[in-house]
Amino acid sequence: MALTKVRGSGVTSGITISGADLDGAVTINESSADVDFRVEGNGNTHLIHADAGVDRVGINSGATDLNAGNYAVLNVGGVVNNAGQQAIFCTGSKTGYGGASYKLWQNVLAVGDSTSQASDTGGALVFTGNYQSGEDQVHGGTIEVAKRNSTEGNYGFNMVGRTREHGNATMQIGFLFGYDRVQFFTAGTHRFNIDGAGNLTASDTSIGSLSDERLKTNIQDHTYPLDTFKKFDVKSFDWKQPTEHGDRSNQKGLIAQEVEKVDPSFVYEYELGDTSKDREYIPTSQVSKKFTDDMDGKEKTEVRDVKLAKASKLNQKDAMYISVIQQLMAKVETLEAKVTALESK
Repeated sequence: MALTKVRGSGVTSGITISGADLDGAVTINESSADVDFRVEGNGNTHLIHADAGVDRVGINSGATDLNAGNYAVLNVGGVVNNAGQQAIFCTGSKTGYGGASYKLWQNVLAVGDSTSQASDTGGALVFTGNYQSGEDQVHGGTIEVAKRNSTEGNYGFNMVGRTREHGNATMQIGFLFGYDRVQFFTAGTHRFNIDGAGNLTASDTSIGSLSDERLKTNIQDHTYPLDTFKKFDVKSFDWKQPTEHGDRSNQKGLIAQEVEKVDPSFVYEYELGDTSKDREYIPTSQVSKKFTDDMDGKEKTEVRDVKLAKASKLNQKDAMYISVIQQLMAKVETLEAKVTALESK
């Protein structure tokens, strides 16, 4: 196998090879000199640019000197003054994933942590937008994995989403490192939060429902049957795997299977994740889905083995209301019986 090498700290004259075939490995700058490698496009002098002095790579970044700005390791498209604002960027220095427990799936963008194992370090995908023409880009959202503490391999998941009507350059690093939480911001205000225990907090907890009359047909008055309502049965219970449910105990609520017998419209199924400890209690079932293959245009069927658990749309607060209303209904029925007895005398 032929081996082609290009050496030296500089080339004083051009080398032109027309119609060349390289059958083998190619090494450029094997001596590790401070020399750059670049590929020109049609009118683009630095379509691909490897800056040896700072160990950075630019692809159509528009930058002729990656040392001039605070660029990331990999910079794709556009030039701004702060690191990590290109379409794709990597800021960590880790170059490998050791151990059989790590898997890098194909067809994904993986962002690794730095070589340090310090708390609050991690990898992140940052989404940005342009504030004004010619201005720095501003932070739009972050999906990150951050260290819980200095224990090696101990990571938690944290996702932060923001939108800014009027941003500024400092917002590019405005995402919050943390773990096991999801946050959403709109108009510069923290609107919604899910913490590590699963608690939901929001600036407005009312959830709107599509209710426009113009979108509906067969509109009729409806009265929910009292006899059906009385069949809902509120329970107290403990979880078999408390860690999967916020370490909560002595819970009040309803059982999905019992609710389904009363009114199935309040019950649905959801798939348990591969790492859920609840999976050991749920039998495996198969689900199939038809789809059209983008490659050949043929209709195909996907079959998967899943663990489907039942969920109720009636939550703990609903259980409290149901219990109280049922007690009041019982009192009303007792009073009605007494009134009927008195009227019959």
